Amino acid sequence: MSNSQKEFSFNISTKIEFGKGIVNKKLVNYLESINVKRLLIVSDNGLKNTAILQNLIELLVDNGLDVYQFTDVEPNPKSVSVTLGEEKYIQNDCECIIGFGGGSSIDVAKAINVVVNNKGNIFDYRRGGKEVIGPLSTLVIIPTTAGTGSEVTNVSVISSLEDKRKYVIASDYLRPTITFLDPTLLLSLPRNQLAFCGLDALVHAIEAYTNRKSQPISDGLALDAINMIVSDLPIAYSKKDDLESLSNVMLASTMAGMAFSESGVALVHSISHTVSSHFNVPHGLANAVILPYVVEFNLLSEPEKYLKIFDIFEEKHNLIYSNGNHTDLPETIRNFTKKLGIPPNFSYLNITLSDEKINQLCLDTMDDKGTFPKNSRKAEFNDVKNLIVKLFE
Repeated sequence: MSNSQKEFSFNISTKIEFGKGIVNKKLVNYLESINVKRLLIVSDNGLKNTAILQNLIELLVDNGLDVYQFTDVEPNPKSVSVTLGEEKYIQNDCECIIGFGGGSSIDVAKAINVVVNNKGNIFDYRRGGKEVIGPLSTLVIIPTTAGTGSEVTNVSVISSLEDKRKYVIASDYLRPTITFLDPTLLLSLPRNQLAFCGLDALVHAIEAYTNRKSQPISDGLALDAINMIVSDLPIAYSKKDDLESLSNVMLASTMAGMAFSESGVALVHSISHTVSSHFNVPHGLANAVILPYVVEFNLLSEPEKYLKIFDIFEEKHNLIYSNGNHTDLPETIRNFTKKLGIPPNFSYLNITLSDEKINQLCLDTMDDKGTFPKNSRKAEFNDVKNLIVKLFE
């Protein structure tokens, strides 16, 4: 569809502060400017005793702030984490939330912000449920990974243990107030997590660029993000202390987040949400495994856009393939992710799927309301089934 035939909006209300040591330089001044005295830091167990979290706490306490912590966020976070964080926020009469960590911590911080201001269970506000009423409390985000994009998006993804589903809470009120992007916080990130997160950002950018709701502004952000990730993620992965490549991957993640926040994501995420919920696969890893399979399925729907993506890979890595066009993109992506330690499928889980389980995975995938309808190529039940069987064979 030509631009003259499109209607779209673009809204990024989150202020972004980027730079080496930017948290130490500007965070306290910002909190003082809005007269915050009591705040809740939301993070995960893996960061609880790390130097980077302790440095943040010391910075805030030394400047006279009352700091409370909820550091029990788990991967693929569950609603119980939201409830526990809500209780801590209310008990200590907090005024502000700081989400510190990766996508799970950020999503829980957003979800806590919803329920402390709207009451009830977080799933009351999932897509199709109650409307989030704002404004919410001040939400400060400090990412320690580069991939989620949640530092600028209007969504939070929370898992339900009861029905093994991931649910999306979406509202512009969920957008963080301000995000501090400090690439030095990535220096201690384990290599496998850097790969998972960076490839998560690549999926965000590719799906934002190619899905049915894509639009010119998000397209520009997505293409630049793809370019930066394809160029810099392998360097960041192989050279642990390369701050330039880490900076570029962090920026690309945020740009991809800005892109998909407006245009959305599609079938890779539909399947990924299902696989992560049923088998507790890390979200970024699941996305990275699924990506080439869905790209292969989608090639006919957006050949010009997939050719542009292939051209980026070809230019950055001097590729030579038999066809030299977008039909080589799935294999190109597989080779790229393999070098970053990503398995070719989910066979490493050693799971044998029954017909009943396959059917349930298909139904859950197709019921992922915020992603499945946006895929560039319409997928029927048998299409989804073929993809899932391939992924687990």
